[in-house]
Parts: sequence; structure tokens; C-alpha cells
Amino acid sequence: YNCLIELIRSGIDAELIVCGCTLPKKYIHPKIKNPGFLDKNDVQQLAQLNRHFSESDIFILPTKQEAFGIVFCEAALNGLPSFGPDTGGVSSALVNGTTGILLDKNASGEDYAREIKKIISSEETYQKLSHAAKKYALENFTWKKWAVSLIEEFEKRRIK
Repeated sequence: YNCLIELIRSGIDAELIVCGCTLPKKYIHPKIKNPGFLDKNDVQQLAQLNRHFSESDIFILPTKQEAFGIVFCEAALNGLPSFGPDTGGVSSALVNGTTGILLDKNASGEDYAREIKKIISSEETYQKLSHAAKKYALENFTWKKWAVSLIEEFEKRRIK
């Protein structure tokens, strides 16, 4: 919320889409869409989630704890540079300066806004991150890649 407010205050026509939860009333704002939890097993809800990814320019998740950050991979597969904290497994899915920006785990909304402004102020920088995010995700986070790495691990351990 504070990130959005800071971006708007800076003259950026930003909008925030918050999926996965229902926001408390104090965060209701005309520039915030809150579709809530979207079930990927429901065809219509999955399509809605995919629309949100395809219509977005960046992805942010200021999580406090994250085991891996699959949603950062999903964002990257959609060519979205990501912004997230350097906590837990986020850095396993987001490569700082290449596929997005890692911030301090205690970063404020204003800190996120400052980093976002740096990236979107340069079309070249934005495109570089966007293309690198998609490339990295396609090379590292597909089912085929997972299957190949699992087979390689089995072979290393001689598991048959």
C-alpha cells in the first residue's frame, strides 16, 4: 500500500493488484484491485490470474518469510521483473540485478517505490530485466527442467 501511495505521489500512474488474500478495509483505494484468493485448479480463476500477470509490468511480494517463492518464478515466466526481500528462499527464485531487485527484509513501501522508479525510469533497464527474467525462468523453472534435474539426481545416487 505504501509503495503504491509513494509511486502515485511521485507522479506515476500506478495500480496495485493484490491476489491471494482479502485486504483489510483500511487498504481500500481506487488504484487497488483485490480479487482475493484465485484457485489455479479453477479454469476461470486461473485465466484471471494469468490475465493479471500479462497485464502487469512488475511483480512485488514484500513477504516476511518464503521457503522458495514459486510466484516469483511465475512472474518471471511472464517477463515481469520482481521486487522482493532478501529473506528465506526468495533469492533462489529472484536473481538480484538480473531478474529483479532484492531489498532488505525490513524494507519499507517507500524503499520498494524508490527501486521500482529506478527500473521503470529506463526502458532499456526495464526491458533487460524483463527479458532476463523470462530467460532465467525458462532455463531453470519449467517442469521439463525439474524432471531432468530429478533424473540426474537419481542417476548420481544410482537410484533406479
